[in-house]
Amino acid sequence: MKRALVFLAITFGITYAYDFLVVYPIAQGTAPYASEFLSPDLAYMVSVALTMLFPALGVVLTRLVTREGFQMCAWCTVLAIFLSYVTIRTGSTFAAAIGHGAANGTTNGVTLFSLSGGNPFVGPLCTGIVGGLPLLAVAAIMLWDMRRREKAGTLRMPEAGLPDGVRRTRR
Repeated sequence: MKRALVFLAITFGITYAYDFLVVYPIAQGTAPYASEFLSPDLAYMVSVALTMLFPALGVVLTRLVTREGFQMCAWCTVLAIFLSYVTIRTGSTFAAAIGHGAANGTTNGVTLFSLSGGNPFVGPLCTGIVGGLPLLAVAAIMLWDMRRREKAGTLRMPEAGLPDGVRRTRR
């Protein structure tokens, strides 16, 4: 758990620093000294291409397309609770992977609505308020159920990989 929290903190820190210090100023046309080295269009394309290096790519791309990156973080956290619950209950990551793919599949709809002038912040997709509020309610119930099972000692976590502090011996 500690390693996961450290990873999340570093990932979001890098992503937000890049978003605020590079992508947002270029998108607004206020990046200092950018015009001296590159054309604004090329600078924007390069900054977007560099987002491919970060694990939190969805946040940055959503911020660029819809200008709602923080909302994406909130709903991805809610979706993570949902997918974690599915993984724990089924004992397999396949169901969560299919759910994650389905959520990613709706990204095309978000992009289409954004480019056509719609508002994905309100829209019916799981990253909008209309579609996200029921998901938030279900995630709250799932989180409560996981906590209840953990206190009762009946929560069975699927085992994967090696425990912390154990290293694989090489031959």
